[in-house]
Amino acid sequence: MGTFSVSMTITGIESGLSETMDAIVDAKALHSIMPSDLLARLGIAPNGYSDAIDLPRGSAEAQLDIPTDGDDLYTADDFCATITVLFGPKGSPPILGRTTLESMFLAVDPDNDRLIPAEIHIPGDAMVELLTAAGRLRPDAKDGTV
Repeated sequence: MGTFSVSMTITGIESGLSETMDAIVDAKALHSIMPSDLLARLGIAPNGYSDAIDLPRGSAEAQLDIPTDGDDLYTADDFCATITVLFGPKGSPPILGRTTLESMFLAVDPDNDRLIPAEIHIPGDAMVELLTAAGRLRPDAKDGTV
């Protein structure tokens, strides 16, 4: 499986400043690494260090622009999450790792080098409660009717 790029917007949680760029999806990478100069422009400051690698880390909001083949079940907000980012070298390419993808419920389609909504396996009763809370299931529907 190779790497490929997707369009993403990253936003500083406190500043509200954002930038849209192409980021490299690397399913072998655990963490997302963003260039330190980009994070500084967005007002994202380090708030600690990664336990796995000696790089500062911080929090940002990320949104990915994922084509969903015209599937109207998904909206842009479905692929948005608050993520932990590692501060990479100045000017380095943004890299999206597995923790970011999983927080957005996305999976890599290795045959087509693209991101797809991940299949989530949740036991029956818990799924009914989640869908009802999300407004995607009628509260009176006991058979899983959406």
